Amino acid sequence: MVNWCEIWTFIKSLKVEPYLFIHMFAGSVATVTTGLLLQDKICVNIYEQPDDFCMNFNSINPSDDPYKYKDKVLALSTQFGFYITLLGTIPSVVWSLFIGAFTDKFLSGRKIVMCLSSPYYLLLTSLPALFTGGGFGSIMAVYSYASVHTSEKFRSIRFAIIEFSFFLGIPLGTYVGGQPNSGDERQILVDNEVLDANSNKTTTSEVVIQPESSPSEEFHKW
Repeated sequence: MVNWCEIWTFIKSLKVEPYLFIHMFAGSVATVTTGLLLQDKICVNIYEQPDDFCMNFNSINPSDDPYKYKDKVLALSTQFGFYITLLGTIPSVVWSLFIGAFTDKFLSGRKIVMCLSSPYYLLLTSLPALFTGGGFGSIMAVYSYASVHTSEKFRSIRFAIIEFSFFLGIPLGTYVGGQPNSGDERQILVDNEVLDANSNKTTTSEVVIQPESSPSEEFHKW
């Protein structure tokens, strides 16, 4: 016979699952936006390309890019993304080895770890993960919290819900993060900038590519 009282008590205990979903959702949104921000910064600041070229980056044809700036921007943005991953991952892995034991000894420590996890991941802002454990610390605290505060009868169900919250937040966050940066939205931004800069002129969306500068000058200017 179904004990509805136990089921309701179990449902009320689901407190960290929404947190984990929002955490992964927000992280995925930031990942997409950060990647595009890196591309824009590298395109404009390092390779000194015009705004219309950088904003229409994904739709540039090879014939319109004789200097292969698109390939160079993608390669350099991938390199910077790798550095961000290292800054946010390696320290978090080390910290997560100790966070589980810490939260088992100090029960209130789980809430502290979940609150302190860095919500900002952009270039050097990954450094707070050195002290808070980052995403790995949050996940470790969630699993530790769930194992202690869930009865053996519902433990497997709760861990399944945690996994669902974890893996659902990533694709949804990626989808939502890409919406404001779709081709149509970015084109609207370009058109608005062109209208503001040339309010008395009729302009066309022609891509202009600047001559290539030396790598040393590029990194020095950046």
